[in-house]
Amino acid sequence: MRVLALKVSKREEMVMTALRNKKRLKTKDAAEMLGVSECTVRRLFEEMEKRGEVERVYGGIRLPVRKQNEYHFENQQLCQSEQKRRIGECASGMVESGEIIFLDNGTTIQQMALYLVERIKRNELSGIQVFTNSLRNLTILADYCDVNLIGGLFRGKRKDFCGYLAEMMLETVSFEKCFLSSDAISLLPGDGIMAMDIFTAKLNQIVARRAGKFFLLADSTKFSRRSFIKYAEISAVSKIITDRSLPENMIQALEDNGPEVIRV
Repeated sequence: MRVLALKVSKREEMVMTALRNKKRLKTKDAAEMLGVSECTVRRLFEEMEKRGEVERVYGGIRLPVRKQNEYHFENQQLCQSEQKRRIGECASGMVESGEIIFLDNGTTIQQMALYLVERIKRNELSGIQVFTNSLRNLTILADYCDVNLIGGLFRGKRKDFCGYLAEMMLETVSFEKCFLSSDAISLLPGDGIMAMDIFTAKLNQIVARRAGKFFLLADSTKFSRRSFIKYAEISAVSKIITDRSLPENMIQALEDNGPEVIRV
């Protein structure tokens, strides 16, 4: 089974390379390039489209139109909301009293912040220090624990801060654990944990390097997708917390790269 997965990954890599060069790729041309039938290519295109990597058009595929500027925090909250709730609850249980942690601006991380409050109210958790660039996380946690807001350029649609000042501050502190999200997670060569914008990628890159343990919170729709820029290798992650829809072969492939995968 693992050999088959490697073959598929190699085919996808070849397709994506050709597509980035040509913007569009015909089914016939892909079949000749891969040395397989057009039926096999169509099945491959279908799987890649399901993961958001390509968009099928008449006679072939093209790169999907990415409207990166249309990200809005409230819209993201509606996606996979039940899965995000379970992932956030699980992640909150991995924080111990007295720890210094970083929480990024993701909607799943916001669910984690809500469950941290519940643990503090039940006297299960105390003395934590939270660093975050998220205005939402600050609002949720400020009355219950020490919160250090990372300042910088404010992004209204994301409800967070980023940029040079944020990066400078993060370079001066260390965390026992960081809890980060991702726009995409790809096992293709050269890929890894990915973000859709440079500011987020740079900030998360610094945080992951400054933390003793890196926890990645991502629902199953984020896997086997590609985004704009990589911010970390999969091997840098300590634990991945995701939902039960992630298939077994993907779990095995991820764990072969280092991190423990927890499905909730």
